[in-house]
Amino acid sequence: MRRVIHNGIMISTPGSIARIALLAAAVTVSAASTTVKQQRAALVPHQQPVQRSGQPIGDNRAEVALGTSTLSVLTKPEIAEGANAGLYIPRVHASGAVRFRATPRFDIGLLWDHGLKAGALSIQDGQPPLDEIDGDVYGGGLTMQYAADVGVSNFSLGLGFDLLFYSVPYVEYSTYLDVDGRPVFTDIDHERDTVPVFAFGVVPSWKLSPRLTVFGGVTARNHPTIKRLENENVLDESSDDVEGGPLNFVANAGVEFTFGNGLRAMLHMFQPMNADPVRYGPTFGAAVAIPLARDSKPAAAR
Repeated sequence: MRRVIHNGIMISTPGSIARIALLAAAVTVSAASTTVKQQRAALVPHQQPVQRSGQPIGDNRAEVALGTSTLSVLTKPEIAEGANAGLYIPRVHASGAVRFRATPRFDIGLLWDHGLKAGALSIQDGQPPLDEIDGDVYGGGLTMQYAADVGVSNFSLGLGFDLLFYSVPYVEYSTYLDVDGRPVFTDIDHERDTVPVFAFGVVPSWKLSPRLTVFGGVTARNHPTIKRLENENVLDESSDDVEGGPLNFVANAGVEFTFGNGLRAMLHMFQPMNADPVRYGPTFGAAVAIPLARDSKPAAAR
């Protein structure tokens, strides 16, 4: 749905009708009116590492994992210096996965991640309002991990990979200016883009006891973004989609507890190491893995 504001009057119309209205208004204003000032904002997923401990899933042939990457956000995300981005970051993020053990040290499955619009954090003042963004940000895809045996007792080197396709909502304000630079009318467009996000994590871990594992690692993951401010020629006007964004590196460390019957719980803290386009503070995440099917006898990881 698009909305056109002309002479203080708002008209809500389907996209094709709105375009016709915009063209008619542009002709009416002046053939020499050539500038469009655009402002955008998008709701994008919170940056995060792969939520893995680096250890194999053990005796579980299949399991469900439920987690959040924003259990505790210690500082409000802020725009990085020099970045031209209009973003809201979900304060509440939830994820779910179904994993299947392919070999004793390799698992693969499906992953879903969901960030709520309600309570989302603005990275700066002056952005288009959150209320103008339609709905949550969410995505699904593949998750896998190989827990490599490096020849040290109770030590594993986890190599985790996630690939998700997020549906990212955004709003775009296009203000058409006359030859004197005065606003004539504004087109408000609400859209969604599908954006791929990949994450590759290296997670060394040490099993201190049958019930306690400590781990730490680094994840490379891209950060979706959208240009906040842009001036264009009306003849060249095109909607800038949400971009996959730059690569970020995220350090994390945590502990995993193993309970009876293959149930595991994980708590970790993470910190993005570079600020592009958002500067994050330390954040806590948590997850729990619930077995769906188990071996009748313990399977030794090889």
